[in-house]
Amino acid sequence: MVDQYFLIAEQLSARIEKLESEVLRDPQEQHMTRLIKTKKQLLKLRRTILPLRDNVGRIERQPHDLILEETRPYFRDVSDHINEVIEMLDMYRETVTSLIDLYMSSASNQMNQVMKVLTVIATIFIPLTFIVGIYGMNFEYMPELHYKWAYPTVWVVMIVISVGLLIFFRKKKWI
Repeated sequence: MVDQYFLIAEQLSARIEKLESEVLRDPQEQHMTRLIKTKKQLLKLRRTILPLRDNVGRIERQPHDLILEETRPYFRDVSDHINEVIEMLDMYRETVTSLIDLYMSSASNQMNQVMKVLTVIATIFIPLTFIVGIYGMNFEYMPELHYKWAYPTVWVVMIVISVGLLIFFRKKKWI
């Protein structure tokens, strides 16, 4: 029975390795769900094995009429196997926890990239919105409204501001 736990642990190990390669290649939301499910399975399996370790340990240490002295080494061997499986499960659980942290970090980095682009776009449009807001107030006595070249001048100023901000952001390596 204990040796079957090795097979289960190996299957979980293969699943974890596959998840690891997928998370490293292209982290997606479904990977997080699978990681959490795998971690729960590891914990459930560990909780299943722990009482067995205690019972086998008790059989190994305490003399009993039904257990022959010649069979005690076999119980020691079973106890060693149980401890080995528990150590494997603990190692796999730490790996899954690290993969969850890796996924969260990667998702955070993707979010930061999106926020950076949105911030640059907003920063470019703030001064343009200000200029358009001023000239869209429909006051009768705005001196610039009656010049022949006022409209193209406003466009040139807005384009110069946009290009200037883009150049500034590129020099700062923000985009």
